[in-house]
Amino acid sequence: MAGGSLHAPPAVPTGFRRVSRGRSGEVERDRRGSGAGQAMTPTARTPTAAVAAFIREMTDTPVPRAARERARLVIADSVSCIIAGAGSELAPAMAAYLETQPGSVSPVLGTAWTATPQTAAMVNGAFGAALDFDDLLSPTHPSAVVVAALCSALPDREVPGVEFIDAYVVGIEVGAKIAAALGRGRGARGYHATATLSGFSAFAALAHLHRLSPERIETGIGLVASAAGGLLCQLGTMTKPLHSGQAAQQAVTAMLLAEAGVTAARDALEAKFGFFRAYGDAASDPSAIAPALGAPWAVLEPGSTLKRFPSCIAQHRAIAAVLALKAKGVRADNLAALDVSVAPGALQPLMYPRPRTGLEAKFSMPYAVAAALLDERLGIATFETPAVGRPEIAAIIEKVSAWEDPAQIEEDPVAANLSWGFRGHARVTARLLDGTEQSARVDVPPGHPSQPLGWPEMREKFLDCAASARLDPARAARAFEAVAALPALPDVREALALARNLPEPPMPAPEPMPAAAAAETALGSES
Repeated sequence: MAGGSLHAPPAVPTGFRRVSRGRSGEVERDRRGSGAGQAMTPTARTPTAAVAAFIREMTDTPVPRAARERARLVIADSVSCIIAGAGSELAPAMAAYLETQPGSVSPVLGTAWTATPQTAAMVNGAFGAALDFDDLLSPTHPSAVVVAALCSALPDREVPGVEFIDAYVVGIEVGAKIAAALGRGRGARGYHATATLSGFSAFAALAHLHRLSPERIETGIGLVASAAGGLLCQLGTMTKPLHSGQAAQQAVTAMLLAEAGVTAARDALEAKFGFFRAYGDAASDPSAIAPALGAPWAVLEPGSTLKRFPSCIAQHRAIAAVLALKAKGVRADNLAALDVSVAPGALQPLMYPRPRTGLEAKFSMPYAVAAALLDERLGIATFETPAVGRPEIAAIIEKVSAWEDPAQIEEDPVAANLSWGFRGHARVTARLLDGTEQSARVDVPPGHPSQPLGWPEMREKFLDCAASARLDPARAARAFEAVAALPALPDVREALALARNLPEPPMPAPEPMPAAAAAETALGSES
């Protein structure tokens, strides 16, 4: 693949101050910045050019240690979700589609399939979102898209795990800051944020890993901007996870086309008829992108929410509230009615009050709270089509009312600017057959950065996802250990090979304890 060889270290791009490194190896930050990971200070240049220069500069500037450590966990989460997609309802259709495509060497995780880099990126990305189990960095689900693109289009050389992690961090950073500057206007017009924005994250990660020149990065941004798009009406269908796959595919295609010499508008973000004009609103400001890059790093602040339940994040606080009520003695057999109140707009994606399929159930508030009350645990099987048709679920759904409470925005006007799963709170009130009531309120979803998943919870999620794709349990355990030890790996392909559904592991897996210790060392001392 083009772009596989390492190049000589570039000169400092015009418009950025080189970051010096002290004798300890720590990045000496610009004291004029926030101190929260700011790596460089952009001077005046167009927004697209500033983004390109940032990506190129970061190929020679290690990301902060804390960002690497957090990214390691989120990458493990994303790999687990991609593997799980291989066992999803989407998988047979993807298998049939691949039969029509030319083969190649890029892997599809959770399977023995290979494809071209572009097609593998599409399938890996779609698998990563197939169960709605992938992370959320509001307003997008970027990580499965970025990891899918990186796994599918590795350079033709060894790729150390630390290099893979740094590319991920830079990709997430670029996409998050473009999203923040764009604002939320596109959602009101029906554009799906992940479909329209995550391609920038994935392309930035690829451009970092392949060490593209600033000029080619600007071109690639233009190509991604023209390919972006996806509609919210696709929630609850297989096309919704395909949005993630298409974003990853577009990123790989943009990288290859830019390297091949294709031209594009090199001011696509800010141009008069560019991306911000097409997808933004009156509050959108592309000039806000550059000052925000690395200040702070998005993987740390606000950070990703790693899902505990395989469904739309807008359900999760209500699910947690029902679980709290179960602990107080509320049961399906003593329930008269279940009332769910959320902030205005928080029900927008939950468009299926009476779902018929597993995909629709992921976007149904009545189903989510009914399943939380009835099932021992909410796992992957809970949101599969056979579970949706249970008569006992239907009986509880008839007792559920879900509504939006205007008072939540009146109490906290800032909440109106937050995405579905984070604005206001969820309050669930159970009225029991004896006439008594029990109520529970949940402000943030489980797995939120303020209530993060740790490595034990991530291991459980990873193995559950692998089991749903019928990976051999021993192989799945080795795959988890390899991904967890990513900073210590001389080539990320070691972990990716174990994350495939092959008869025998192609190489020895690292020992769990030494690998964990090595990972801590390999993360480095950058702060």
